[in-house]
Amino acid sequence: MSTRAAKKPKQEDIQAALDQVHKFFPGSGPSSHIHAEVERVLSADGFTPENTLFACSVCVDEINHEDDDITCLLKSFWGECFYLGGLAGVPFVGKTGFSAFSHHCPEDGNLFVLFAPHVGIAPNGSIGKYARAGQSDLDNACGAAVGAFKAVEAGQAAAAPGAEDYLDSQFVWIRGQLAAHKDKILAAEDKQAAIAQCMFQIVKDFVEKITHAPKKGRLVILGGIQINMPQPSEDFFQPLLFEIHDKDGKVTDILPQMKAHERVKKPAEKKAEPKAKATPKKKKAEEAPTAASDAAAEPKAKVTPKKKAAAAPEAVAEPKAKRTRK
Repeated sequence: MSTRAAKKPKQEDIQAALDQVHKFFPGSGPSSHIHAEVERVLSADGFTPENTLFACSVCVDEINHEDDDITCLLKSFWGECFYLGGLAGVPFVGKTGFSAFSHHCPEDGNLFVLFAPHVGIAPNGSIGKYARAGQSDLDNACGAAVGAFKAVEAGQAAAAPGAEDYLDSQFVWIRGQLAAHKDKILAAEDKQAAIAQCMFQIVKDFVEKITHAPKKGRLVILGGIQINMPQPSEDFFQPLLFEIHDKDGKVTDILPQMKAHERVKKPAEKKAEPKAKATPKKKKAEEAPTAASDAAAEPKAKVTPKKKAAAAPEAVAEPKAKRTRK
């Protein structure tokens, strides 16, 4: 489970964040649900922790690597993780890094790559913001992507790279990539959601240029957007790509095999109607009282209406025990 110690928001603020998730990131689900579906689909196709090596290309921000996040749940199940990603989830290790990862693959085994940019949602539903533990003000998430687009808006992306840019090469590269999406982002209903969606396409293009299936096994690629939620909700993940690549170049889309997450909605409150108090029957004048009639005349106790149970929160699955290859 997450160990965040941020101030717990109000229930209505959590609902506001959930509403934003389902509006701007349709198909999203809690990390535990996505992990369970990934495990189910891949296990049915012969992928196991013993024959598959896992890699992750998700932003290095610590809020993406909490115990209940998709990154850690997958690592826990598959046993190990080769880290490909840098800022904004871009696999800046490049071809050399992926080549090293592929050479660690089990004999006749498979590779599994997760990639995702990320976006925060504040307790009040503001996209691109996150309530970090120990901070009174909301912070940007993804800070690198948000900062890069601010630079684009300020006209800095058009400037020629300086001699010192190699000290911040990842940010400079992201800034240049987002510049090509400037008009689309500015025209979107929510700019921060659009930045995350454009970053997904940017990272996807990068991943496709450096990855390949192993010589004898297969390559699985799971891509989406990591959504950092306020407590007490677990983080969400929007799966946008789920494919299997074989050594001959055949690509199989397995995203439709994943079952959609059933959203838990808070039911409308209804007050239970109390039962009417029972009153003893009047004895008829012509009938003599008997023990049976005396018992029947005993008034029933008042029935207290039951309180309606609160709506169940979105389920959080306990991460599975780490499994290692033999």
